[in-house]
Amino acid sequence: MGLFGAYYIASVQKVAVVESTLSPEEDELDIRDFYDYTMETDENEKTTGSPWMLRLNIGDRYGRDIQVHARMSEDYVNIRKGMPCASILLSTDKNFHILSGLTDFYIPDARCCVGDYPYLDKFNFGRILDEEGLLQVFDQEDQQWMEDEVDDDDDDDGTEKEIVENMQAVEDQG
Repeated sequence: MGLFGAYYIASVQKVAVVESTLSPEEDELDIRDFYDYTMETDENEKTTGSPWMLRLNIGDRYGRDIQVHARMSEDYVNIRKGMPCASILLSTDKNFHILSGLTDFYIPDARCCVGDYPYLDKFNFGRILDEEGLLQVFDQEDQQWMEDEVDDDDDDDGTEKEIVENMQAVEDQG
């Protein structure tokens, strides 16, 4: 018996900030309200002793979905619905009927890896995905979201421009 690994290529279905992993959906906060968030100034941690948590719903085009939580970080403020992402699933079953674990999620459009511990080196993982031709799968996930969102043009809130501005602000601070 060994441990098997497989790429999981998907996209962000929903992104929110919550007080705890047990918070109900109606208590989810919009991540855009956290544009100036820093771990050092986490107000939730100061008042309750627990930091804000990022909640990601991830899904692929085959209907396989997973919800993950991680301690909120300033690295996550640019994550948006529809962004492609990748992880490595682990299983002792070569058919992956039972999952044994997964790595953090690499989200290249937001320039981050989401997880409580950085298992992935995002630069090397991105290079490996490129070498394996899996970045084309990202493009397919992007295309799927674009097709799904075509009828949703009335909901344009300038998100792409906002992400670029936030990334520039973070780079200027560093």
